Amino acid sequence: MTAPSNTVLDLFATGAIDDAGIDLLAAVHTYAVHRGLAFSVINAHFRLQDSLLAAGVRTSAPQAASTPARLHTAANA
Repeated sequence: MTAPSNTVLDLFATGAIDDAGIDLLAAVHTYAVHRGLAFSVINAHFRLQDSLLAAGVRTSAPQAASTPARLHTAANA
C-alpha cells in the first residue's frame, strides 16, 4: 500500500475549531512529518490561521474552488 503523495485539508467551510481540533491537526501534522508525508491546510479563515500556526500547522493562501481530489481511504487503497 502506498500513501497519497499529498494530503490536503480544505477548511473553507469551517468557521471555528476548538482547542481539541487544533491539537488534532497539530498531531496529524507531526505524524505526517515523521512519516515523510505531505500534509497541508488550505482556505483556513484568518481567525484560525494564528491558532494553527502557533500549533505548528502551516496554512496556505486561499485557493480557488476546484474539483476535489479522490479521497484516499482504506476502502479504495
